[in-house]
Amino acid sequence: LQQALLPQLALVTATAVALSLSFADVRSAYARDTEIDLPALEPEVTTVSTPVRVQLAKHLSNVGAKLYGAFWCSHCYEQKQAFGAEASKYLPYVECYPEGFRAGVKLAKACQDVNIEGFPTWIIDGKVLPGEQDLDELARLTGFDGK
Repeated sequence: LQQALLPQLALVTATAVALSLSFADVRSAYARDTEIDLPALEPEVTTVSTPVRVQLAKHLSNVGAKLYGAFWCSHCYEQKQAFGAEASKYLPYVECYPEGFRAGVKLAKACQDVNIEGFPTWIIDGKVLPGEQDLDELARLTGFDGK
């Protein structure tokens, strides 16, 4: 019995040591958050828009939909990429960190006012939709027929 438990005990001990070292690094990185200084630089949208996607972006703006995001958010970037470069110009986008991201910078008032908790977040007709949204679903929710 002792010979059977010894390898398992060694594995448990090694796992505990590895996890404690891993989390020590996370805590160290967290402690350095005050050193982060990201200027507000929007990544360039590189995909090509279709005419329907441009129309959808304009429609979303016209019906009062809002897309809340952060310049450093990869999912926000992917949402814009789904629309394409031309359509992105018409998106009703609200940047939640227009002054950049660093110690002391707070969420923009427009984002605070609607209690944005994550990015991206769509608000359509009072309904909060967290995360990237399928363009067909955005069209359906807002009555866009693509014609």
